[in-house]
Amino acid sequence: MARPLFDMAYFPIQMQVIDYLSEKEDRSEYSYIFNHECGLYIGRVFGCGSFIVLAFCVSDNAALMVTLPIVTLLQAITYWMVKNILKKIENEVD
Repeated sequence: MARPLFDMAYFPIQMQVIDYLSEKEDRSEYSYIFNHECGLYIGRVFGCGSFIVLAFCVSDNAALMVTLPIVTLLQAITYWMVKNILKKIENEVD
């Protein structure tokens, strides 16, 4: 149930961003979709990889306790990065 609701909220916004940027930068929409999917893949590999490394090198319990906060902190950092990018875009539009 959660995945379809997430998709309904996320993908229209993402596609609008792709349409806007592809028109503004005169690039193919597919390059933005590919870039987005690569970013998702790298994030998944990093999250799963950090869990597996911690599970093998330290312990299963440590991996369960540490991996989620690490990934959460990284997502929090990207929140401020996106916030700054959006401010720059708003200033350019004005």
